[in-house]
Amino acid sequence: MKKLVISIVIILLVFVGANFVLKNKNQYETKTPEASKETKEVTFLINPALYETKTNKQSAQGVEHNEVYPQFKNVPNEFNKKIEETVLGYFSAQVPGDDYTESPPEEYSPREKYEFNSSWTPVQVNESFISFLLRFGGYTGGAHGYSSLTSFNYDVKNQKEIALRDLFPSDPNYLKTISGYARKDLRLQFGKNVEEDMLLAGTELDEINFSVFTFTGDEITFYFNQYQVAPYSMGQFTVTMPRK
Repeated sequence: MKKLVISIVIILLVFVGANFVLKNKNQYETKTPEASKETKEVTFLINPALYETKTNKQSAQGVEHNEVYPQFKNVPNEFNKKIEETVLGYFSAQVPGDDYTESPPEEYSPREKYEFNSSWTPVQVNESFISFLLRFGGYTGGAHGYSSLTSFNYDVKNQKEIALRDLFPSDPNYLKTISGYARKDLRLQFGKNVEEDMLLAGTELDEINFSVFTFTGDEITFYFNQYQVAPYSMGQFTVTMPRK
């Protein structure tokens, strides 16, 4: 009788263990396709094989600099050249004049040396579209440094740059739509710190106020530079708007 009880207990333990293993296996198999799907979506949105990163090799006395920018393999040379000229143009504008470079560099403290850098953030790079943000930063004297943003958006299939109006084909009043959405969103971000005059001026119905943007199939993100909608101390702001 005792042996029978022990045998029954062993059988029950084996049965419970088998169910536990099978349940975990099923859970694992259920989650795997979702993870694979997510990986495929990310790979499709940004394909690293379609671009390479370049660095500005120019030297400039009295300037510590590091400029990084992209060049794409599936676009005409004119678009890549425009990106490069934009970065090098910003760099050239930061090079000090003769009154600075005539003095030996050691006469300047590290803080007094000019600084300049650029970096980029891809939002989408694929066979259909390119959309990325270029960020410039530096120090050219004064109380503090600065940061500036610009963006590039390109239709690969039709080989043309994308204007903001292209993303609102059925909305002739797209600037009004964007402005209203941005003001509401920014007021929520600012809270009690809102500077209403700056906010209204920086979101007026003017294309230039919304010229820095990136996009995907689902949303558009607008970037507001320093001093555009708020004081310098509050930094830069973004507003992400769903595409309808």
